[in-house]
Amino acid sequence: DLEDAKKINPLQAGAWGTLSHLYYQTGSTTDVLLAARQAYDADAYLTNANVILSRLFLASYDLGQEVDAQASCEEGQRRFPDDPRFALCQLMLMTMRGQEPDVAKAWSLATSEAVRNDPSTGSPEYNERQAQIFLAAVLAKAGLKDSARAVAQRARPSIDVDPTRDLAYPEAFVLAL
Repeated sequence: DLEDAKKINPLQAGAWGTLSHLYYQTGSTTDVLLAARQAYDADAYLTNANVILSRLFLASYDLGQEVDAQASCEEGQRRFPDDPRFALCQLMLMTMRGQEPDVAKAWSLATSEAVRNDPSTGSPEYNERQAQIFLAAVLAKAGLKDSARAVAQRARPSIDVDPTRDLAYPEAFVLAL
């Protein structure tokens, strides 16, 4: 039905936004990015524009599109300064290839209340562990390998905190760095 709705009215921002969510669960990251971009271009003031911007960031990040990821993160910070998604995206940006790691800023972001209290990703403990794992990635990228290993090991969540083991992926990224 959503596919049909966007064909009938290509400016149907809500349909594009919902499709971007569904594609994130079942489709390709490119489909997520295209649908989220269509939603945002159709109506940048959607009720859930912060979620769409976050999805644009995450899809760009996952595809390694540094410029687009940075633009979405900055737009989110500018428009939604109190939304914790955009504190985490600042931390995640530092793990991308063309970005310089700023260890002091990474520590500050990873330990901020904003990141810990992000209601969109899970419990405060899950959020804290996720931020610590991305902090470990920044440390590894900065050449602080022992510190990165220690932070990543300390951040490894129990099955109670991360029952689907989603944080194993960024942890593997840290170990690869």
